[in-house]
Amino acid sequence: WPRRLHADLVRGLAAQGASAVVLDLQFDRPREPQDDQALAMAIGESGRVLLGSYMARERQPLDAAGTITLNTDQLLQPLPELAQAAYAIAPFPLPKTPYGMRNFWLFVPSAGDEATLALRVAAMLQPDKYQALYTQATGQQASTPLSSTQLRQLRAVLPADHTFNLYGPPGTITTIPYDQAYDAGFEDMPRR
Repeated sequence: WPRRLHADLVRGLAAQGASAVVLDLQFDRPREPQDDQALAMAIGESGRVLLGSYMARERQPLDAAGTITLNTDQLLQPLPELAQAAYAIAPFPLPKTPYGMRNFWLFVPSAGDEATLALRVAAMLQPDKYQALYTQATGQQASTPLSSTQLRQLRAVLPADHTFNLYGPPGTITTIPYDQAYDAGFEDMPRR
């Protein structure tokens, strides 16, 4: 998709009062300069866009047979102009279990304990709650938005595991396919 369409979508969602716009898309390489600039401007104007950083995993064999490997994760950040315009940037890994994806991580140990996109969104939508948790954990006043360092300090007061249900009850998570949201116009979108 051309990034000018992402810019239109961000502007439309912001105009309709979206509390947060999360783009879990890979924006680490430049495309058409005018489209990249339009997206950066839309992100900055909205003040509520969170961008995902892409996790690239490298597996290094530690033995000759390759049966033992060391996995390292590298975070690929969005383009600097997009990153600077965003409310926050964070990875969005979902742990896969035999039972499906029912949990999410708050931090990514293999990426320097970076706060995940799920935690960033929660802290954005409930700033008073997370600032109070930070004060409880550290005895200090929190900044707005909480920095990566401040979010890492919440480990002591947050549960180790979070569970969520992607499918219910109905209306739990409003999802709109990108093409339908763009084609329908923004006036008819469900509000959350």
